[in-house]
Amino acid sequence: MLEKEELSDSIEEKNNWFLLANQLRQQNLELVKTLVSLEESLEKKQHSQDTLCQEQQAKILALEAQVTALEKELLKKEEISQNNYQQLLHANRQVQELKIRLFRQQRFTLRYKAALKNSLNSESFMTIEPWENSLEELNQISFNVQVSPESYQQHPQKSLELPSFLMEDK
Repeated sequence: MLEKEELSDSIEEKNNWFLLANQLRQQNLELVKTLVSLEESLEKKQHSQDTLCQEQQAKILALEAQVTALEKELLKKEEISQNNYQQLLHANRQVQELKIRLFRQQRFTLRYKAALKNSLNSESFMTIEPWENSLEELNQISFNVQVSPESYQQHPQKSLELPSFLMEDK
């Protein structure tokens, strides 16, 4: 009986090993399937990441091109702004110069009117000497001259020589 038991134990052990080997093969197949599935999933994710990376690089290149274009446009606008500023400064200088010339011409006109009035009112001919042309001196002088047509008609024979400073264009 011992032999039967040993034989039966031996068969049972072989069956257990066979079952165990069968179970291991099945688990191994399942693990291989899982591994293949994970590798496919990883490959898909890697591909989508590569695609996403390429898309991001394309966006970065497009943005860099936009930044470059904007920088060029900014430089052009800064140059235009600088030119406009220089033109404005030049125009302001010209306006100041023209104001000074106008002021001088107004002063000379007032002096001429005063000299004309004096010459029309006096009986003898008198020479008008030019004053110093300094702006400060002209600023301190103010004239309140009114020449009426009646005063000119009273003395039509008198002639007036214009001083040389009135003839010059400053």
